[in-house]
Amino acid sequence: MPVRHAYQSATANNPAHEISSTRWNANHDLVDNLDFPDVTSAPSAPTSGTRVWARLIAQRSTMFMTPGGAYGARPIAIAPYGSRAPMLITLASGTTAPTAMGCTLTTAATMSLQFTATSSNRWTSTPRKRYTTATTAGTATGVRIAYTQFYRGSAAGYGGFFFAARFGHSTNTTGYQLFAGMCASTAALGGDPSALTNMIGMGYDAGDAATGNWYIMHNDGSGTATRIELNGTGSSPNAAARGTDQGFDLYIFNPPNSSSFHVLAESINNQNVVFNGTITSDVPAADTALAWKVECRNGAVAAAATVEHNYIYVENLS
Repeated sequence: MPVRHAYQSATANNPAHEISSTRWNANHDLVDNLDFPDVTSAPSAPTSGTRVWARLIAQRSTMFMTPGGAYGARPIAIAPYGSRAPMLITLASGTTAPTAMGCTLTTAATMSLQFTATSSNRWTSTPRKRYTTATTAGTATGVRIAYTQFYRGSAAGYGGFFFAARFGHSTNTTGYQLFAGMCASTAALGGDPSALTNMIGMGYDAGDAATGNWYIMHNDGSGTATRIELNGTGSSPNAAARGTDQGFDLYIFNPPNSSSFHVLAESINNQNVVFNGTITSDVPAADTALAWKVECRNGAVAAAATVEHNYIYVENLS
């Protein structure tokens, strides 16, 4: 691929010089790889053409393009055959279950499509599927796969996954429970997410106050999960308050045969990063098979709880 300098020299040529106008103005062939630095903030759109750049998403390098005009940055999609059995869950109309590619979904309770074009809340103006529990205490709702297909791996090139979801809720009551992420359990959420084993994700327990914050949770094969409150300290640069009508982008990247889980969470409402860190302890066991879920439960509260998602994407890396 030839590359030429934007600036073209108009001075008289002197071949004796190491850099002459002829050499400067000539096409230059790329004979090796290009290394793209991590760009943490999207560059402005060019006046024409397309700007290509890279960003680390949960420590996984992702190529982006910014087309000319006010269209915003978009990730450059990889070919499906290079994704190694990806799962993509998108929206469907009304009470219809979400559209799924590469997996069989298990859903529960009432579903609806939500979208308010005139809303001043970024999450409520996002098209999303809502799952609502019954008003009987102890009921759960949401979407999951009821079989396992992912794992860390215990040998070079084995295992690894990339989980990405845009999810949130529209109800916020003390006593509710919610979890989005990966875990060994294939059953519906049956209690506090922190009681799940071999898990990593985001949510809250019944004992967490509605006036409090969301949590990153991770656990190995026993005991209760380690919980990291998203309160604006440490790996949480900005707080993620519960509130109503809150949405988040959650990314979890586990490279093949690795005990490192790179996690990034960003608020849809204010576009703040609420967690950015690498978790290496109290994590799922290397050869324990995992599934994913985005579910909530009303706990001991006899009222309807909700969980919502825009999309869910999970990729097997081995």
